[in-house]
Amino acid sequence: MTWDGLSSWALDFFSPLILILGGILALEIASLYLKEKDSKKYRICEISGAVLGVVIVILAAMGGFNARGYASCIVVLGAFTLIIRPFRNINIAVAAGLLVMLIMYILLGTLDGKSWFGLDLSDLSSGWTRFLLAFIIGALVFSMLNFAQEVMKMVGTFLNYWPVLCFIGALCIIEGLCMWYGFGSLTDLIRGDKWEDYLVAPYLVH
Repeated sequence: MTWDGLSSWALDFFSPLILILGGILALEIASLYLKEKDSKKYRICEISGAVLGVVIVILAAMGGFNARGYASCIVVLGAFTLIIRPFRNINIAVAAGLLVMLIMYILLGTLDGKSWFGLDLSDLSSGWTRFLLAFIIGALVFSMLNFAQEVMKMVGTFLNYWPVLCFIGALCIIEGLCMWYGFGSLTDLIRGDKWEDYLVAPYLVH
């Protein structure tokens, strides 16, 4: 077997396993949330789920799931749900806005003696003009990120409601098993269609 073949086999082999593991972890997170949501084990599972979600995204980008249509949506949904859970209540818009404001304040200081199309930019490099311009840019970044964050928080909160999380976790497990045995998704399994270019099980037989 060539290195390319081995790489392809490894990608096909691990992708459904990672998706199944993600589904199991989602079910475990939901279970711990109901029983002991303040425990260290619950926090560890949340962080592990986020890491696993990133791995799922990387595998998807590499084409490991060979997913299309409905199956692609399940992969993306499962990864997003796992990744967003530990961070859904963290306000990053304020920190990002302040950081951008500080960076802009520093950069504006470098405009002293500079010009742009004959326009002297020195006035932007000091005093209240420098501070206000940096503040306005930081405020704009904060506003945009805050809106995006609230939308993400709303979606993330819904997806991480424990009945929804259990459903997504179970669906990820079913999809992973379907992929493992050569069916692209649950819908393909119901129709009896196999993906001839994506059969993991025969690798194990041969």
